[in-house]
Amino acid sequence: MAILAIDWGTRHVGLAVSYVGVYAKALTTLSNNRALFDNLKALAKEHEVSEVVVGLPKNHDGTEAIIAKQVRRFASQLREKLDLPVVFEDEHLTSKEAARLLAHEVAPSDPAIDAASAKLILEQYLSNKKK
Repeated sequence: MAILAIDWGTRHVGLAVSYVGVYAKALTTLSNNRALFDNLKALAKEHEVSEVVVGLPKNHDGTEAIIAKQVRRFASQLREKLDLPVVFEDEHLTSKEAARLLAHEVAPSDPAIDAASAKLILEQYLSNKKK
């Protein structure tokens, strides 16, 4: 069984996966459109996902960012449509870190950054789970 991580954004949704709960792999980036839940459902089935981790945006002081309300709404719909457990992981600065790591490979607006961010969210989740 796999764990799927999601970096939700208003335009793109980055995805990463962990098959053995030890390492994370950037998977793909999807457009945030009407087909999103169908695409996520197909990917969850294809990768035999048993749990979903959604990045929750927080401010520097640890409070939830304004967009967190939209992310929580998305996660609620995701839980219902995929019938899988959905947990949150702080995604504070993961997009900036992903952009920094990929700076020599992609443009700052490249959707690949969203998948790399999802990978960082998943790595953090797996690390916290071990503790």
